[in-house]
Amino acid sequence: MKKIFYVLLFATPFIAFSQGFAKPEPLQQKNVTNTYFGTSLNDPYPFLEDLDDPGVVMWMKENANYANSILDNISGKKAMLDKMMELINRTSESISSLQITDDNTYFYSKRVPGEEISKMYKRNGCKGKEVLFFDPTAYKKEEGKT
Repeated sequence: MKKIFYVLLFATPFIAFSQGFAKPEPLQQKNVTNTYFGTSLNDPYPFLEDLDDPGVVMWMKENANYANSILDNISGKKAMLDKMMELINRTSESISSLQITDDNTYFYSKRVPGEEISKMYKRNGCKGKEVLFFDPTAYKKEEGKT
């Protein structure tokens, strides 16, 4: 696996330059100086925060398309991603943030393969029955609250 990684790491720049993709134009800097607690900081790109500006959105899309065109031409990329997913899915559940209370109740977060977000469980003692008590994927936000 390491050999594949190193080959891809060193081969990617050569692949990119050999394909001849059109690189997007460099972004024009519009320097703004802000002072925070007596310290002046120069920021040449504060305008990138304005996602309502069509020029900013176009620049971001052009750069995303360029990056994707480079990344999509990495030979063996699909095989490498498939191998990574196989290794990720090979793992069993992951338990973290274990807290044991005075009455021997175990509280913990658990994530199983295929889930991106941990769920919160509890059990009475080490061998007690596991009970799901909070599932963030099923949590419904109340309107007007964050």
